[in-house]
Amino acid sequence: MPRFLELAAGFRGGDPVVVTFYGGKDGSSGSHHLRWRGHAEGGGALPVVWDEALRQEVEERLLPELEEDRQLGFVAGVGGSKKAQITHLYGLRAEIDLEDSHELQRQVYAAVEERYGIRFTLLDTGGKSLHAWIASSTAIPVEQYSYTSKRWHALIVETAQKAGLDLPKGPDNACHGPTQVMRLPGAVHKKSRKVAEVIQWGEGPVALEALALAWSEVEEWAKRTEVPKTVAKQAFARKCEAGQFLGRSGDARIDELVSLARAVPIRVPGGGTYDTVLKLVGALSRALGAEEAAQVLHRAGHLDKEGRPSLEGLRQWCGTFDSDPEGAADHLGWLAVWAEREHGWHRPALGLEGVLQPSELVAPNSEAISEALFSGGPGLLVCRTGTGKSEGAFAYVNRLDENWAGAAREFSAVMITPRRTINSQSAQKLRAVNVSGRLTGKGDPFRQPGTQPNRYVCCLQSLGNPDKQNGHAAFWGEYQSLGDAGSTPVPTGRGVMAAVLILDEFRQILTDLLLSPSGPKTLWEEPAKRWRSGIALVRSIAHAGVVLAMDAQAGVPEQELLRGIGRVEAARVLGCPTVAPSRTMCWTSDQNRWRDCLLGHAKTRSATDRPLLVVTGAKGKEGKGQRGLSARALRDALLEAVPGVRVLIIDAESKDIKAAQQVLRGEVEGWDVVICTPVAQSGVSWVSAFAETVFVAGGRTLPPNICGGQAGRRERTATTCVAYVPKTEWDRSLPLYDQEEDKIRAELRKAREQAGDLAIAHGWEIVLLERVFVLAARRQIEELALFRDYTLHYAAVDGWATEELAPVKPLPRLKGSGGVREKRTEPVPYGELDQWHELLVRSLRLQANGAVCEVAQAQAEALAESNQAKVGSAGADLLSANLSEVLELLLSAGLGRLCDGERRAGDHELVRAVAEALQIPEAARVLRNAVWLQVDLKGTGAKPARTIGTVVRSLGGVSDAKKVGPRGAQQQLYRWVLPGER
Repeated sequence: MPRFLELAAGFRGGDPVVVTFYGGKDGSSGSHHLRWRGHAEGGGALPVVWDEALRQEVEERLLPELEEDRQLGFVAGVGGSKKAQITHLYGLRAEIDLEDSHELQRQVYAAVEERYGIRFTLLDTGGKSLHAWIASSTAIPVEQYSYTSKRWHALIVETAQKAGLDLPKGPDNACHGPTQVMRLPGAVHKKSRKVAEVIQWGEGPVALEALALAWSEVEEWAKRTEVPKTVAKQAFARKCEAGQFLGRSGDARIDELVSLARAVPIRVPGGGTYDTVLKLVGALSRALGAEEAAQVLHRAGHLDKEGRPSLEGLRQWCGTFDSDPEGAADHLGWLAVWAEREHGWHRPALGLEGVLQPSELVAPNSEAISEALFSGGPGLLVCRTGTGKSEGAFAYVNRLDENWAGAAREFSAVMITPRRTINSQSAQKLRAVNVSGRLTGKGDPFRQPGTQPNRYVCCLQSLGNPDKQNGHAAFWGEYQSLGDAGSTPVPTGRGVMAAVLILDEFRQILTDLLLSPSGPKTLWEEPAKRWRSGIALVRSIAHAGVVLAMDAQAGVPEQELLRGIGRVEAARVLGCPTVAPSRTMCWTSDQNRWRDCLLGHAKTRSATDRPLLVVTGAKGKEGKGQRGLSARALRDALLEAVPGVRVLIIDAESKDIKAAQQVLRGEVEGWDVVICTPVAQSGVSWVSAFAETVFVAGGRTLPPNICGGQAGRRERTATTCVAYVPKTEWDRSLPLYDQEEDKIRAELRKAREQAGDLAIAHGWEIVLLERVFVLAARRQIEELALFRDYTLHYAAVDGWATEELAPVKPLPRLKGSGGVREKRTEPVPYGELDQWHELLVRSLRLQANGAVCEVAQAQAEALAESNQAKVGSAGADLLSANLSEVLELLLSAGLGRLCDGERRAGDHELVRAVAEALQIPEAARVLRNAVWLQVDLKGTGAKPARTIGTVVRSLGGVSDAKKVGPRGAQQQLYRWVLPGER
């Protein structure tokens, strides 16, 4: 036992461990721990040191406990049996619950051992599974254990796939819980009555880095995969409360559930589909009850447990699961995520509420907004972009200034913005001193004609950190005061305050303050600077006479900050009445489709048209291909598609060159396409300089911007935005869900060390900012997990009509167990072809039969289909809407004549001629543009038969090879079969 505890779970001799008899009849009578903690100590199990006396006690209790269906086990966590008691773990474990699969499990674990150079401790439990243990040489903190374990299981499955092992299901998810009880050697299996024994000993602890499980790697993986899934499930569950399903009730609720069930493959007895359908039946039965679940499954065409289309049989199967009405929302939330991720279910859009609901409505113009503020007092302005929020706020400030006579103190106004790049414009309109400007002449001027001495504009960084200001006392006047925050200048503190404090882009201020990363070359070089600005912001709000906060997407975190400071403005939310959308966002989650639309626009523009503006999230690297959405990849794709096109990239490296500076001033002559990255985006003037259709790719640059950081929002002045909207996004700087408090505590510890004598990590301001940080982080994580839903939601709030760029999709590729891609052995059923693939196949079959007139009719039909596809492409030609080009290529090459049922040698004259026609550069261009075919030809060096097989398979057909002739003189003959024939 001591050897097992050490090699499997990292417990060394003398380390206390939780030992328990777990289970009980019907699973309801509870576990019997060897030792218990008192209630005053939190209850649960008390860890014990394994010794001879303990061994004898366990031996005496083993069989009596087994009579009560309790089995011997232990908890691998250090500290206790409850998560709050466990501090860390060392052991990583995996168990695969598959009947009669011990040999397969040994093969899987052997493949993992070979890949990582390790040796598992293997425990034969006496049941279906072998437990594979490996101990880490370093402790895994309890808050990191679940994600580390999930990543380990994912690597095990990945290794099995690479080894070509048919693994129908991965390791048990129960292993991810730090409190999970696992069997010990000597335990008697309650069903088989076999004794658990070690069948292989490991060789000692292993460094997590050697297993690709360093926390930095695990965290990055979790943000891309596990966090979106978990957060989406929780968001879906909230939409499934009160008897609803994703916000639908009544018949609409049942219809969506039936739609979900239809997306899950129907069970085929003996076809390995039982486990998949079992998940569907179990979740529906627990959420809906047996009767309603059976009705949904029957309407969706599912079979009962015996493989019959029987409603009564489904009732009996569903009745074997316990109904769980209290957990119904969680079951349905999980089901929605599972069906969408695993089975491609197209779920309905969620009814989201990301923006505060107005308590008062005001007409969408600056005069009405100014009057509402002057007559009723300031508040939170959530009017959509383009309604005159800023102009109305400035007019309100001017009216206050004009009517200030007789007041006890002098009038003053301070405007805080999230970024220095937008200060110049605001300072000019407010007639204010730009504190965050630069004297070098390259940036914003400090003062302009008409500047008022009692008005100031500063960015968030300049607010609380002296080293961020490029001015001196003369530029802040009366505001040059140390104040309570201990930094200069701060419009707060002893006798110094702003009469009016304007918070422009309030949500962006909070996002930059709390969620932006800290470190070298980031917004906050060190944590202390973040918290200095945070305290300065809180005190500025607290000491101001009135506060006017503005943001079209302000939500609960922004309101909570004002409410926590005690501002009455938190209760007054001003918005504008909804109006019919005047702008259109054409969106797609398909990168190829978005790029295709951009290339089509560039191809069809004339010399007199204004240049196209493209905003993308990454600059990219030279020579890395044309398939990405980085600035350089898009430039290379444009140069290939439109020879002679003039493309300018403006990014961090090029934004100061003469050509870039001219474009940023609106002088765009001489360019056809300008590609900006976020660092240069907010400096661009869109009005009258660029085409009204703007292309935006990626999360941080989307209109509306929900990802904070660097993105500007001027795309909203366009009339049409073609947006690439990924289904989910991720952000390295954000914490993992439910670890927000851990992150903030760690950063505050660093801030304390850096701040010296400044007590920035204490006081009510920090407590409030911690609370707002958690709210903002959870909102941001959820918006990234449901990125597409939130993007479309915010677009609608902001006055955009949204429509999808519906693509013609490639035929689905076969996948075996574990997601491994397989080749087709039978053609796709003719009835399953979409309209474009069906037309190609029909034309080639007609060519094979010599039906010349019918082929001509098909060509005319293909031309009409291509033209029709271009109608919904945001007003431009689509390179991929080339059905007629593809058909002309395949017919002229003579592909149909090869699909006549005859077998031919690979060097047959017709085979070589068709292959050569498909390999010329013009043919390669046509097929590359046809992203809906997914044809990847290998070039002129490929074997003719392989080239033809690749094209035929993209059409849903198969390539059939057969050796004929006497042994020693056999010849390989090929036959290509299209859908609809065999």
